[in-house]
Amino acid sequence: MGSLSKKIDTLLPQSARENTSLNLEELIRSRVLISILFCSVAATVLALILFSILQFVTENDFTNPLIIAGTCFVVVMLIYLFYIKTGKLDATGMLYSLCFFIAVIVSVVLTGGYSSPVKQILVCSPVLAFLIGGRQEGLYNGVLVFVAGVILILLDATGFELLQIMPVEILPYLSASIWFITVLMLVICLYVYDLLLEDKRGMRPD
Repeated sequence: MGSLSKKIDTLLPQSARENTSLNLEELIRSRVLISILFCSVAATVLALILFSILQFVTENDFTNPLIIAGTCFVVVMLIYLFYIKTGKLDATGMLYSLCFFIAVIVSVVLTGGYSSPVKQILVCSPVLAFLIGGRQEGLYNGVLVFVAGVILILLDATGFELLQIMPVEILPYLSASIWFITVLMLVICLYVYDLLLEDKRGMRPD
């Protein structure tokens, strides 16, 4: 079986593939970014499939979750196209991390705040930021997540009610689906990251 790195390299921007002076750190970060983007695409597609199935096999309305998952799919694809067109690794990484954080926070605010089933995805934000941008970006993102969590806790403690656009009866389905997708995405991203570190420049040790 061919090297995972070589397969991922075919998805890199042409400028990155042709740049022979690209150092090892930048090459690995490029591969990690592509891997996370496609893991995100897979996660949104899986969410769309799960919510579509639940829409048909239950009597509940999953229109809003489908709209949110579809919007996330479009955003991730646009970020990938931005990277392909510009080849700007740092800008794309920051754009992805920012969009991921904003998307999760907005979803949490719209689905009940601290009690939101989407809240558990927040843990992915600093982890993905670490993988894409390194320690500094990961720490900044971690601080943002911590502050956002504290604000949500304080709002909940004071009895302040945020919006809830999801029907109450679908919340258990959402919580289970999001938990499953979150764990799966984290495991796959970290597994691929470990393989890429082994691969180095596409030459994995025997």
